[in-house]
Amino acid sequence: MKPTPGNSSISNILSRCEHRSSSGRQCRTFTSDSDSRLCKRHALSLLRAQNAADITAFTGRLGSFETSEEVHAFLAKLLVLLAQNRVAPRRAAVLAYISHLLLRTMAARQAELRAEDDADPPRLNFAGVMGSDPDPADAHTAPQTA
Repeated sequence: MKPTPGNSSISNILSRCEHRSSSGRQCRTFTSDSDSRLCKRHALSLLRAQNAADITAFTGRLGSFETSEEVHAFLAKLLVLLAQNRVAPRRAAVLAYISHLLLRTMAARQAELRAEDDADPPRLNFAGVMGSDPDPADAHTAPQTA
């Protein structure tokens, strides 16, 4: 039995990618399986766009990452997105590493701010350590002996 041209064109339309360009033309690539509506290229680009939208949506609600609580909230939301497979593992790893760097530099920045606030920073007194003689200039900070 010879297939009719009408039947073959219907099967081709059903198995073609449903993506339409801005000019309205349909993609000519076939889908990988009957359940998919898009070819691999357009399915991947759709997934990337959704991932970018997810990341943008939840980072917009966060603060300025100036406290450890804000960084913790970001990491918790990132974990949820990763568990839901809404963000790529590689991207999640990069964002987690950046969060780690923020936490590491946060302690140093807070120490700098505290040092700026102190009018007279504490001085260390090494008098009597390892048999050294106290410096007469530091007599006011030397330990008092009775």
